Amino acid sequence: MRESRYGLAGSRPLPPHPAIIEERLAVQHDEIQGLLVDNQGLAATHVALRQELEVSKHELQRADKFAPSLHVVKDLQTRELLRSLLKWKMNVEPARHLPKCRAR
Repeated sequence: MRESRYGLAGSRPLPPHPAIIEERLAVQHDEIQGLLVDNQGLAATHVALRQELEVSKHELQRADKFAPSLHVVKDLQTRELLRSLLKWKMNVEPARHLPKCRAR
């Protein structure tokens, strides 16, 4: 295509007006600022979650360390309870037969 005498027939379009470009840049700047604020919030949350994770890991390690001793204590308590139950049963069984003997 051949250019006309005044220049722009069939050529590329004119660039946007500088005011339009500045408006687009201002919108992008606002979006970037919002993303920065969001990113800072997410970074703070990330740090807090990491700290919570470390505390939880430490508590879990402590629980794992003491779990065997707790099992031993529970086993001892269970044995003592069974001994007490057997002793009680040995004392109660003969007493259950006493009224029958007295009634005769």
